[in-house]
Amino acid sequence: MKKVLKITALFIFVLVLFSSCQNDEDTPEPNFDPRDDISAVKWKCKTTEGDAVSEFEMTIKKSETASDEIIFTNFHNWSTSQEATAILTGNVITFKEQTVNAFKLSGQGTIADNMQSITMAYTLNDEFEEKNVTALLTASAVSK
Repeated sequence: MKKVLKITALFIFVLVLFSSCQNDEDTPEPNFDPRDDISAVKWKCKTTEGDAVSEFEMTIKKSETASDEIIFTNFHNWSTSQEATAILTGNVITFKEQTVNAFKLSGQGTIADNMQSITMAYTLNDEFEEKNVTALLTASAVSK
C-alpha cells in the first residue's frame, strides 16, 4: 500500500511540475515601438539662437518607411509643410545632414527618461551663415 501511495505521489508531483512549465515559443513578444511615446504628444518648443529666443509648437510623427525614423513637423517654426527627419536610437535623436527650407541641418538630441522633454542642439547652414541652435521641447498635450 505504501508503494502505491509513493508512486501516486510521485506521479502527481511530476504532473504538477511539467504542467507549470510554459513553452516560450507560445508567448509572443510584445510589439513595442519606442516612437509611440513621443509621437502621441504635441510639443512646445523653445529655441535659442544666440540672443534670439523663439517659442512655437511642433509635432513628431513616426516614419512609414523606416522603423527607427521620426519626422518633426513645423521644424524650427518653418510651417507644418517643413519636416526634418531624424533617427531614434534608444533615447538619442540624430539629425543626419539634410536640407530643410534651404538650410543644411545636422544635430542631435536626447529624450528625457520620463518622455516629457527633449533637448536638442542642431546646426543650420545656408550659403551665407551657420546658425547654432539649442531647443527644449516640452510635452504639452496628447495629439490625435
